[in-house]
Amino acid sequence: CFFLLLPHVMKLLFCLFLLLPHVTKLLFCLFLLLSHVMKLMFCLFLLLPHVTKLLFCLFLLLSHVMKLLFCFFLPLPHVTKLLFCLFLLLPHVTKLLFCLFL
Repeated sequence: CFFLLLPHVMKLLFCLFLLLPHVTKLLFCLFLLLSHVMKLMFCLFLLLPHVTKLLFCLFLLLSHVMKLLFCFFLPLPHVTKLLFCLFLLLPHVTKLLFCLFL
């Protein structure tokens, strides 16, 4: 039984031997790819503090913008009231000017 299987086993070993350079080449390419991935990860890790700083600055800027908007909207009712009063005074001012020019 063993001698009957021997040619097939030899054929299989020969095929594996023929595949060996390709497997080696593939492993080498994977190793090179891994080195590039590791380099990329390292660069991203180096960028992390700067990204964090940028996000913090954007958050601070947003707080100032919100404060500015709040300061803008705070006097808005008073400005509206003032404009309304000026609008109510307009007929009287017009009448006064008309009387002055006559």
